[in-house]
Amino acid sequence: MHRYFVEEVANNRGLPRNKVEQISTGLFYLGSEALELGLIDELGGKEQALRYIERTQGVKAEIVEYKKEKTLLDVLNKLTNKNSFYIGKGIGSFLTNSDKNNLRILT
Repeated sequence: MHRYFVEEVANNRGLPRNKVEQISTGLFYLGSEALELGLIDELGGKEQALRYIERTQGVKAEIVEYKKEKTLLDVLNKLTNKNSFYIGKGIGSFLTNSDKNNLRILT
């Protein structure tokens, strides 16, 4: 997988393979470092990225936020987790208070 990654970066960025091997250590680079290494073309934020897409592709670009719809299982899972927390808290409180009141629990 690493070899494939190195080859793809070298081919797509027009960089010598040995240079890509040296910098592909698994670490991340700041934008300015990536620019200096030839891993990116320019620095910018979301707005600059949108303008770049529009300029180079000739399309209108916009940011779209996708939210996963909650399913019945998601809702039930959330309820179960919350109730389990309070049940555990209640049991813990009972056991703590039982020791203070000299109550004994037989097991």
